[in-house]
Amino acid sequence: MDSERRALSSRSPATRYEVLLVEDTPTKGLSEERMTTCFNVFDEILPDLGVYKKVLKMLRDELYESVYSNEYTTVPPKKGKNRTSYIQRIPYFVLVNRVFEERDKNADQLQANIAALENKLTQKDKELEESNQNIEQLKKSLKDCSDKIYNMEIEMENNNLEQRKLEANIQYEQMMQQGAKDRYEKRIASLKEELAQAKDRNKFLEKFKEGYDALEEAFNDSTVFKKNPQNQLS
Repeated sequence: MDSERRALSSRSPATRYEVLLVEDTPTKGLSEERMTTCFNVFDEILPDLGVYKKVLKMLRDELYESVYSNEYTTVPPKKGKNRTSYIQRIPYFVLVNRVFEERDKNADQLQANIAALENKLTQKDKELEESNQNIEQLKKSLKDCSDKIYNMEIEMENNNLEQRKLEANIQYEQMMQQGAKDRYEKRIASLKEELAQAKDRNKFLEKFKEGYDALEEAFNDSTVFKKNPQNQLS
């Protein structure tokens, strides 16, 4: 009895469709081939469903519209099956998978871009640190020059004062003080020359500092390397 039941079962249409679904589409999960087989089985059994044929046909069409998009693809010939290529609609899950793959690809590219920007930012930070060190050295040099100029101005003012004192006494000490006057005048001329040179150096250093200050401000105010939250993955 059991052997007869198994023999009948093996010859039944349901068993054939079950074998078709299992053996013809062995891949687990969603696939275009499996969906095609499922709807082919649906179409084959519909004529044999009697009074349920109409309602199940409606269900079949609803399911088909839910599974397949309005985009089409060409299916190449397969050995042992269709001999020519044909066109069929692409399932929604295939389109979704393509979107996910493209998103992952874009995400990898964004990560690579972020890493490159971070490397550039690190290099810029290093350059900025070196620039800050140079600026500090320039500031120190500028202060030294400013101090020197101040001292020279004080010395020149003192010499001018001394000169005026000498000039007040020049009427009765002209012969005696002429040599001293000459020495002080030479000293003043020398100081003026040194002062002019120092001021020139000071102007040069101030312009140099302005350039570095502008560079520092550009690095501090730059938004090029800020991360855009919209580029991050959701």
